[in-house]
Amino acid sequence: MTVIASGVVPRVLAGPAATPEQALVAIAAWVPSSPWHELEPATTLIQQITAQVAQDGGDVLVASDRIPSDAIAGMGWIATGEPVAASGLADVRWLRDDTGERLVVRVVVSGAAPTRALEVRAGDVLIGRVPSIAAGTVLLPLDPARLQGIETLTVALQGADPLPVDDTVQVMRPELRVVHVTLTLPPAIQVLVERVVHGIPGIIVGPSNAATELVISTTTETLPGVWSLRIAPTAGSDAALGPFLVRRGHPLARDLDGNGMLWVGGLPRASLPLDADALISAGSLVLLSEQRRGRDRLVTLHADPAAGTLAAHPLWPSLIANLIEARRAALPGVMDPNRPASLATSVVLPPAFTSLSVSAPVGADTSSFSSDTDGVVLLPPLRLAGKWQMRLGDEHTAWKSLNVTTLDERMGDFTTATTRTIEPAESVLVAVERRRTAAERVVPLILAALAGILACWFWTRGR
Repeated sequence: MTVIASGVVPRVLAGPAATPEQALVAIAAWVPSSPWHELEPATTLIQQITAQVAQDGGDVLVASDRIPSDAIAGMGWIATGEPVAASGLADVRWLRDDTGERLVVRVVVSGAAPTRALEVRAGDVLIGRVPSIAAGTVLLPLDPARLQGIETLTVALQGADPLPVDDTVQVMRPELRVVHVTLTLPPAIQVLVERVVHGIPGIIVGPSNAATELVISTTTETLPGVWSLRIAPTAGSDAALGPFLVRRGHPLARDLDGNGMLWVGGLPRASLPLDADALISAGSLVLLSEQRRGRDRLVTLHADPAAGTLAAHPLWPSLIANLIEARRAALPGVMDPNRPASLATSVVLPPAFTSLSVSAPVGADTSSFSSDTDGVVLLPPLRLAGKWQMRLGDEHTAWKSLNVTTLDERMGDFTTATTRTIEPAESVLVAVERRRTAAERVVPLILAALAGILACWFWTRGR
């Protein structure tokens, strides 16, 4: 027999063509290590193996705690399970907004009847408790002050839990990503900009210095590594009442709608530089454009905020907020260091580096990736739970850590667990052989023997 452990990447535990004793030893040493996954990779692998080592195809059995509704036809299933109450972490996220920072935990409770208490522990310290809960999804906002210096978080039903592995998770606190903004504007426009930027969390407004990452001004002079928003209305241009054409999918134009706005100061499209892209336009006028200088974005607002109705329209604060958030997302580092195993991760490298290596939590597994022109590296889903170490460049300078979790709300749901057996379907050759009568099996042998005797008689007669 051949024993395969299913998973995102299936593993052969015994075989091919191992003895039952060898298979039992392999199964006894097996420990579950994969999050929720589909069975197709494992079933494809076992079909390939049986096609090579068994002439009749062999029988395929799947052992689990439940039989799925889309069970693969032709395979046998052995399910052993009992419906019990359980809880499991489904998602853990750090959130920051104008009210501050908090950790939000999503817990899925299944089959808890009668109701049971839900306890929250940071390390070994009890920091929260829900007195009674039955079944469903619970969102628990946690105070970060209670988690100072503690990375392990446990949320579980009080009492026995059949699957404690999905109750505990390592949590890394995200870095505080602050955008340093410098304003160099005429007084009338500066007041309109300050009214918006002071309502956006996570920014520092101050004089130009080495820490400046975004400049909002009326000039084009900026240093490398600094984004800019230049407010440059075109004198004598026509006013625009719409309709406004907004470039879809661009981070600076996200959710912008100019309906009902009077725009003054647009740039004729014929005057737009060849290396600039129009982000917002109205007829023959370009209202917002962008140029690229390496990783830097040089954005020009062809408008006079003090004229028309731009400064009183919702598009005005949305535009500046989009620019600041785009600049924040382009800062080196990882936006969310706690990533589920099923999701890709976006990492921005420092300007001096173009490659990144990632090392697994255990073993010597290391993969290298190159960045795009914006310094962004898109890491594929990392399936092994734990802290992955990221290193920069060819010298592999230690840099950041990424915490991968295998949380999945389906893992802890035992309400559909069952004990049931489905016999495997017979292979075609075995079924044909079993349907043949004794005469059908013996007659071909007799004919073959007579043919052999006749051939020998002709050969000896000739000699």
